[in-house]
Amino acid sequence: MSLPNLHRALEGAWTFDRNASSGESMAGSARFVARGETRLHYREQGILTLVDGTELKFERSYIYEFSDAAMSIYFDTPSPRLFQSVVLTPHGKVWAGSGSHLCGADRYASRFEFDPAWQDRFRIVHKVTGPRKDYVLETRYHRCSL
Repeated sequence: MSLPNLHRALEGAWTFDRNASSGESMAGSARFVARGETRLHYREQGILTLVDGTELKFERSYIYEFSDAAMSIYFDTPSPRLFQSVVLTPHGKVWAGSGSHLCGADRYASRFEFDPAWQDRFRIVHKVTGPRKDYVLETRYHRCSL
């Protein structure tokens, strides 16, 4: 998988596990659907488990746009706003990149990792810091096998 093929490699159904350093966890399913030659619509849904064991349903969606060695991720809203722009570069066999986003005074610093050997998985880590938030959120994706 070269970076230009990442757009196509992500298409389809995935499951994920997301763990926060603060103790919460999430599990669910996600789907990337092509929207033209350079865009993917991403939608996830699942169950959030709080530290006290309370379970809550959640869902969210984004638009991923690819160009050259970069991907831009937008909140999927009527007027899409940029969440992060990420330039991906090879690090050995892994294509990786970082992005950041301010949410009020809190900063999301993120790392995306895609390995051609991992045709069936990838990883995203968000380190969230600021006056209201301080945790690391790691998400591991696995391709659904049907």
